[in-house]
Amino acid sequence: MPITENICTLRAVTVEHPDPGPGGMYATSAGVGNPIDTAPNSPGYIDNQYWRFVHAENATWKIINVPYKNGTESVNNVGEPGFTNENARDHTLVTLTNTASAYKVSEDKDKDNVVVIRPANPPGGVGVDWVVGYSDEKKVEIVAIPVVEHPPPTPAWKVHWI
Repeated sequence: MPITENICTLRAVTVEHPDPGPGGMYATSAGVGNPIDTAPNSPGYIDNQYWRFVHAENATWKIINVPYKNGTESVNNVGEPGFTNENARDHTLVTLTNTASAYKVSEDKDKDNVVVIRPANPPGGVGVDWVVGYSDEKKVEIVAIPVVEHPPPTPAWKVHWI
């Protein structure tokens, strides 16, 4: 399914292993000004795991947090808080701010609802592909994937449309 502005959840996967079975970790808001975490899709987290892709400039998207409360979309009076890596000191930690960054979102045509998210303005460097991934500390971050013959697994996101 092509990217739309519908509400979704984002499950952390890899391009090489896009459907790892039940469970998993999902992009989870910890509130404006805080790093975006990954957490299980379970009570206590689920209301903070809803996102919407919103068209931005030059074929890019903003990834906006959609607040929910008890399974119902809540009114958001603080603008459009979303993914940003612009304010991080090294531009790698993804935080939730009211000025969402633009990202390039590419769909894997061979894998249903799997996307790779790249910053529209990557940190830089030669010989690396910068993608939105996740750390061992359960934080969403910009990850450098070396452009080599046998690269490590590429972080991706399984989009579950609501």
